Amino acid sequence: MPGTYWNGTHHIPLQRSAPITWDITYPVQGVVLSDGPQYVQNTFFNNFPPHEKYTSGAIGFVRGSRWYSSPLTAVSGAVFGFDDGVSGLVVVVVVVVVVVVVMVVVVKVVIVVVVVGVVVVVVVAVVVVIVVAVIIIIIVVVVVVVVVVVVAVVAIVVVAVCFILLFI
Repeated sequence: MPGTYWNGTHHIPLQRSAPITWDITYPVQGVVLSDGPQYVQNTFFNNFPPHEKYTSGAIGFVRGSRWYSSPLTAVSGAVFGFDDGVSGLVVVVVVVVVVVVVMVVVVKVVIVVVVVGVVVVVVVAVVVVIVVAVIIIIIVVVVVVVVVVVVAVVAIVVVAVCFILLFI
């Protein structure tokens, strides 16, 4: 239902209803969500075209309100009889692509971190095994050298005792 706008001197006819007759730039809104809770279910919205003097939208809210909306307010089953055009679709596609790329990068970073962590653990384990093996080898060599020295000393003592007994 067309309305009129009072510009201060006379009424100007509008091609639309005026939700606030003193402000023709106020948006045309199909449903205005305010304090709530409000529930909009299975509703068809149509004819909210853009205009040079005002914006329009199927679902809106009270402009300049100091009050918050209820967190229980919900819209479900809404159907729209218009299309935002390619630009809206492009934005959605770009957002989806960016989200997917970010997720792929995050997954790759996590994989690299896990692989690096596993490699570091394996390298540390190998180094520990090598160090333990070297220590064991050193201990075995020292024990063998000590045993050889002790056997040599005992052999020398036995030979010396034998020579002494032979010549006495």
